[in-house]
Amino acid sequence: MEILVIDDDANIRLLLRSFLSKLGHEVHEADDGDTGLDVLKREKDIGLVILDMKMKRMHGKETCVLIKALRPGLPVIVSSGNLTDSDEAEMRGMGVKSFLRKPYPLDALKAAVEANT
Repeated sequence: MEILVIDDDANIRLLLRSFLSKLGHEVHEADDGDTGLDVLKREKDIGLVILDMKMKRMHGKETCVLIKALRPGLPVIVSSGNLTDSDEAEMRGMGVKSFLRKPYPLDALKAAVEANT
């Protein structure tokens, strides 16, 4: 499966790329929401997005709204170190089913990916 990782932290993108590639996934990366949306428009085979909530430019909530407008059925896993219960409730209302609270173990990432494929 092709997975898009949208996170402004290059180290996190590198770690996720390495881990997800070892699981057999093709990984695309974006350092903000605008870039992520461009990748989604260009790469039609992406089947999952892992989205950071707190980014320097476009915030995760705004990015998620635009992802769902562009590709309504596309699963999104929200990844954040600052996720509040109200954030999670709001994102669930947008159709997000999986959340990873940073720092998370890689087995939690693997389980979330498997649950969304």
